[in-house]
Amino acid sequence: MSIYRLTSEIRKTILSTRGEGNAILKKLLYLLSVFYGAVSSVRGYLYTHNYLRTKRLPCLVISVGNITMGGTGKTPMVRYLCRIFQQHDLRVAVLSRGYKGTHSKKGGIVSNGSELLLPPGASGDEPWMLADSLENVPVVVGRNRYRSGMIAKKSFDPQVLVLDDGFQHLQLQRDLDIVLLDGTHPLGNGHVFPRGTLRESVSGLDRCDALIFTRAGSGDPAKHLVRSGIKTSVPCFASVHKPYIHSMVEVSKDGQRFVKTGDLAYPDPGIRSAQKVIGFSGIADNHGFEAAVRGFGFDIAGFLGYEDHHWYDEKDLEAIFDLARKKKAELIVTTRKDFVRIDKDTQWPVDVVVVDVKIEFPDDGFERWLEDSIGKLPRN
Repeated sequence: MSIYRLTSEIRKTILSTRGEGNAILKKLLYLLSVFYGAVSSVRGYLYTHNYLRTKRLPCLVISVGNITMGGTGKTPMVRYLCRIFQQHDLRVAVLSRGYKGTHSKKGGIVSNGSELLLPPGASGDEPWMLADSLENVPVVVGRNRYRSGMIAKKSFDPQVLVLDDGFQHLQLQRDLDIVLLDGTHPLGNGHVFPRGTLRESVSGLDRCDALIFTRAGSGDPAKHLVRSGIKTSVPCFASVHKPYIHSMVEVSKDGQRFVKTGDLAYPDPGIRSAQKVIGFSGIADNHGFEAAVRGFGFDIAGFLGYEDHHWYDEKDLEAIFDLARKKKAELIVTTRKDFVRIDKDTQWPVDVVVVDVKIEFPDDGFERWLEDSIGKLPRN
């Protein structure tokens, strides 16, 4: 079996929610997952019972995380929380690991709240997106979240720090732990990595203060609890992901220009929904993005999928351009997360539509819970 085929089989087995995959490979991955799960459980026990040291920052810390690998909507949720805190006149900053950014190890300030100080390659794609979209919200990256938090505190004196993807970062104490679960497959296939996508056993959810089912529609979150088999007494909420057109690259014989379109939702009179397009993405749920593009009413003539956090080189772009020419596409559609991982001087053959997503709740239940919880927490 070739390396490529083996990698494909492993990926299919990890992501499968219907039991697909090679039987021998499934058994091997299961044995490895038992060891991985045991290590993560022991680690969690040592931290929660104070055998391993934790540190506290001198302000409120609100963590947004998940228990599965892959996209559950942490970035739009962090953005949503920051805007709520701003509406309540609280100074807020964001801490992120800066995954795959060159400054992840040493740390750095991505934004001071008014200007971007690091490029996407240095900060990582998601922290840069947050910094670009949030006004008056500093964003700091670094693997050592305590050190990054102290940099943020000394530089900007925030009252609240939002910890992006922080559920498993047990070294840092937090005041609220908010965990996101994908409403379509809350626990993946129910197995711990590498047999499945769980980062730790489901019992880890005992540490959280609230559960949010994303991509869940406006239904009762209790139904998602029953379907997933999760037993918990913490507050649970349902939310939806709303894709929208964030920006465009308009190509003409005189050159091209980048245009921020705001929060354009389908139907958009400025973009013909019947246009033939090709799409590409390198996110955790490429199939979900392809479905979202179809939801805009576009006729998808071709689609290319890449690994999550994939940085595009000339070879990748040539493959995308070749597909556009072959399919005689009038538009190329991609995600905002992918767009920031492409050289800004790229010369596109046709117009490009950049899609982002925002999180919405069917009512004010979550916001009322958050306000009540914050009101009960001690202020520094």
